[in-house]
Amino acid sequence: MIKKQVSTIEPIKDSLNKINIPSFEQKYNELKYRVLSHPSVQQFMNDHNMTENSAVIQYGMTTLFEFVEQKHTCCGAGSTSQCQNFYKGHVPQLMLSNGQINIIYRKCDQMLKEDDQRELASMMKTMYMPKDVLNADFNEMDMNDNSRMAATQFMVEFRKQYRETKELPAKGLYLYGTFGVGKTYILGAIANALSKERIQTLLVYMPEFIRELKSSVTEGSIEQKIDFVKKVPVLMLDDVGSEPISTWTRDEIIGSILHYRMAEKLPTFISSNFNYKQLEEQWAVTEHGAIDEMKSGRILQRVQALTTPLEITGTNRRK
Repeated sequence: MIKKQVSTIEPIKDSLNKINIPSFEQKYNELKYRVLSHPSVQQFMNDHNMTENSAVIQYGMTTLFEFVEQKHTCCGAGSTSQCQNFYKGHVPQLMLSNGQINIIYRKCDQMLKEDDQRELASMMKTMYMPKDVLNADFNEMDMNDNSRMAATQFMVEFRKQYRETKELPAKGLYLYGTFGVGKTYILGAIANALSKERIQTLLVYMPEFIRELKSSVTEGSIEQKIDFVKKVPVLMLDDVGSEPISTWTRDEIIGSILHYRMAEKLPTFISSNFNYKQLEEQWAVTEHGAIDEMKSGRILQRVQALTTPLEITGTNRRK
């Protein structure tokens, strides 16, 4: 709410009278009639037991003129950028404060709608993800496939539990399948559905995220970036297993993120070209060709604790 304060000045009529031109008096009277005959001004005077000759009205003519020159309900322009009012996206309302007429500006319907849209957009954040993921929608998804129907049903149950308990379920989905079958799109659709529930979600493209962290070593910002990812209410890791593998990325980054989320029972969604077993094998081989099945197995256990596996089938949709 915006409040416009008007200083106490001499009535506008007195100022005009000092200019010895008769037409000014005539124009002032015409303006005064137009302002004081406005239905909202009439209602304001009735509400406060005033007449047009009241001192408060006389001293407030400039404010009243500002009021009547604007739209008092949402103009329905479709965008606040097209609003013609003094404060875009706001409608004026008269009020009496300390013996003075003031105007307060309240958000119009369009501004409230745009605020809601901005809040929705802020619920879903992405890192290195394609733009089309931002618009993914279950309603536009091909449902002639059991795996997509299963993903949709999981989302319905996930959302239902949240609505009933106001707590996020601890488990997400582990979507796996061959390249291009739509795993990333499903993650985006889930994120959009959650954003409508005002649940903050972060989608991260893992290969690029790992590369970014490696380049941040000299900046000293790695811990801050990892904390941001691991503490978000709902985390979605895309294309896990395709990131450059090293003991550092596996143990210090991926392991750290998954351990925190498992301990805090924060839902995590993952997409991968590998099933659980294949991912474990992928993580076992380090950058020097050494095999460490114990550590890869330990991290996989965290993945299994955080997710329910679902194979996504179908043809390559990127061709």
